[in-house]
Amino acid sequence: VTPLTTFCMVMLAILPCLVKAWKSPQPKHITRWVAYAYTCGFMFGWHVHEKASLHFVIPLAIIATSHLEDASHYFLLST
Repeated sequence: VTPLTTFCMVMLAILPCLVKAWKSPQPKHITRWVAYAYTCGFMFGWHVHEKASLHFVIPLAIIATSHLEDASHYFLLST
């Protein structure tokens, strides 16, 4: 798989998040959007190390304290 292919895959995966953030920006969701974008980069990126998982687990840990659904996502992704 070429780096260009993985770049396209990451951008396609992030696109729904970017569209939602552009159409209805809500500052309370920015941490969730950042975690989603990092997760897409981790899942579809060209050269990713295991340490890169901290980029989306840490923001999820922050928002996991406020919502039960986010806490379940945090639990699944952190184990």
